[in-house]
Amino acid sequence: MSNEILIDVSENETRLVIVEDGRAVEYIVEACNGGRLIGNVYRGKVENVLPGMQAAFVDIGFGKNAFLNDFTSNESIKAGQEIAVQVTREAVGEKGPSVTTKISLPGRHLVLLRGSEEVGVSKKITDDAQRERLREIASRHRPLGFGLLCRTAAQDIDELTLLDEISSLKALSDSIDSKMRAAKVAAPDASCLYSEPDLLERAVRDLLNESLDKLVINDSDSYLRALDLVEAVALEFKSKIQLYSKEYEIFDFYGVGGELASRGSRKVCLKSGGNLVFDKTEAMMVIDVNSGKFTGASDLVYKTNMEAAMEIPRQLRLRNIGGIIIIDFIDMSLMVHQAEILGTLREGVERDRSKVTVVGITELGLIEITRRKL
Repeated sequence: MSNEILIDVSENETRLVIVEDGRAVEYIVEACNGGRLIGNVYRGKVENVLPGMQAAFVDIGFGKNAFLNDFTSNESIKAGQEIAVQVTREAVGEKGPSVTTKISLPGRHLVLLRGSEEVGVSKKITDDAQRERLREIASRHRPLGFGLLCRTAAQDIDELTLLDEISSLKALSDSIDSKMRAAKVAAPDASCLYSEPDLLERAVRDLLNESLDKLVINDSDSYLRALDLVEAVALEFKSKIQLYSKEYEIFDFYGVGGELASRGSRKVCLKSGGNLVFDKTEAMMVIDVNSGKFTGASDLVYKTNMEAAMEIPRQLRLRNIGGIIIIDFIDMSLMVHQAEILGTLREGVERDRSKVTVVGITELGLIEITRRKL
């Protein structure tokens, strides 16, 4: 399977597309003037606590109070207290951003967990010997009072490289503590203790790996910066970074411009003649699988459902659909067909960078999925 990343840098924004086998599967846009909150760490002031919900509202200087709901009853959080929090979700509509006190600091190979003793290894590393090796290294070298998660990129990485990254992440955590003692809660730039890197740097850090064929950038300055970044974290992949210099728009040249333009449409047509219809409610996303103008033939119903089961995981990634997802496939009378549809869905979501769970089929024949929104 071919795997490419395309990055379009303009004056106002940076756009990134992940392309698998010639089709867009993920689309990320980031404004060049900042404003991204997810992953950032702030010194916040607790405005009020909702003890019945184990939740609190925290002022991080954003304008709308952030919502904190993942602390336990044994945490001493009181109104007026100043705490370090990390943004887990951007503000939506009238709701402010969501934050957590469980701060995680990602590197290329590892994630440092503050205030934790957890040691974990990415489920995408399937080799038992590698999993045991990484777990043993992380257990021996995790700093006191910190947890460590070994990312997929940690596979086959030597212990010395991992130790260097642990030291760097620990130094970053120490820097957050120092800033915490000095920061003021007044505005996002004044209360920010740590900012996640921009989209280009995150792409080099998180997405550049052995399965990637190339990372193509249409801006010469960003291309040179990417080369500098990759020398620091993954020199062996430097040859995969390429400069796109044609006058033709990069996404159109690679044949994904139309897919990006239609990602917000309610209906997606299938080759079989059927279609998918996306309807978002307050609580969930509902996807209806239709046979189109063809009805009656059981083999066509099966073919349409299978095609939908292969397309839906891509659409979830491309549209970044999160939360509860209900899929209404065309009625299937044979249990073997239902099992095959479930198997196809589960195989398709394995390529998703986000956590996706195919729950199963309800008594009404609806398939339930949950997906964590990136």
